Amino acid sequence: MARFNRSIGLVDGIIVGQGLAGSLLAHECIQNGLTILVVDDKHKTSSTKVAAGIMNPLVGPRLTPLLQDYDAIQRLSKYYKALQNSLGASFLHEHRLIRFLSTPLECQSYRHRITRSDGPKLVPPTQDWSHRCVIGEHQFELHAVPQVDTTVFLDAMKNFLMRHNALINQRVSHNDIDCSEGQVNWQGLRAKWLVFCEGAVGDGNPFFPEKKFKNAMGHVLKVRMEGMPKKTILNHGKWLCPVANSDQDFLYGASTFWNQTMNQQAQSIRGLQSSLQSFLKLPHAIVSVHEGTRPCLAQQRPFAGWSQKHSTIGMINGLGGQGMAVAPDLVRSFCQQLRVNKVMKT
Repeated sequence: MARFNRSIGLVDGIIVGQGLAGSLLAHECIQNGLTILVVDDKHKTSSTKVAAGIMNPLVGPRLTPLLQDYDAIQRLSKYYKALQNSLGASFLHEHRLIRFLSTPLECQSYRHRITRSDGPKLVPPTQDWSHRCVIGEHQFELHAVPQVDTTVFLDAMKNFLMRHNALINQRVSHNDIDCSEGQVNWQGLRAKWLVFCEGAVGDGNPFFPEKKFKNAMGHVLKVRMEGMPKKTILNHGKWLCPVANSDQDFLYGASTFWNQTMNQQAQSIRGLQSSLQSFLKLPHAIVSVHEGTRPCLAQQRPFAGWSQKHSTIGMINGLGGQGMAVAPDLVRSFCQQLRVNKVMKT
């Protein structure tokens, strides 16, 4: 990595964290002519590193729309395709999604959903899945469901930042941040603003004491098997998603488990393994288990704003399990604020 010159003087901003929010904000800032630095400590259990990246139009047992606007899925695909071109990487995939419904609430929601004229049309699957998995009472199929390979995305974003000499691998201590004279000073670097995109480790950030976190633990199993069609996501309340560039590897996971003790987390993993065994009929092997902490706020909605005491300190957090879908609009709006403030201060 290129060595950053700490005597460069005043930059527009410092972004703490190169997960989903920090990466998208950094890209948006650079594309809009803002000079930024991203400081990241390679947090191994970040949410983005274990996220499936699936943007399912209908989520949960109630088949709730992912976003209020059904056209949002197409806009998200267009956004990530443009991001691919900018980063010179391929991380966006489109799959068909087969949803299997078993519980009374899921079946009731399905019967209600098929009577509506708005939203995606729920069509029966084009093939029989009963020899591969437990299909439940009802099934429907959705097409062109976007999914971002988060590992490829983060690596591509890291390379982008390195090309712009804008990445520092280091941990940021809150005690080292000085917010005097209308600017931020950290480790000899001066900036007009600093934005925390720390994910779950943002819990307890002293600049945002009013933000109460209710972080969640996400578990993902890497599964190897033969006989499962590619470019297909299976969802029975938990999802089975193909791994790019592999004909045999899949990821199996649930949305979230709220923070638990080590024993409870072990029980959750065993429960996920048991669910997989009950769902799949094809011979399969669990290759590895991955976990990450998903950032959730007690208010159960994401936050993008500024500290109540320090107008130069911001935070984007609380994206939960749907970060790929909600982050783009959140980040673009936040970046627009930064651009307006820059013009006003110039």
